[in-house]
Amino acid sequence: MEWLSYLTVISRKPRFLFNSGIYDMMPENMKQYMKSCGSTDRGAILKILAELTG
Repeated sequence: MEWLSYLTVISRKPRFLFNSGIYDMMPENMKQYMKSCGSTDRGAILKILAELTG
């Protein structure tokens, strides 16, 4: 699977993160942090992750 393009799509719809395989691959502390963030902040974080991994 092409995770980078998938991550970019999820950054536009950040609520979908919790239903994705990417969320399951995250370390536990990152999962907790992402759950504590609002949808807008979560999307911004995912967008930065996509840019950094690209």
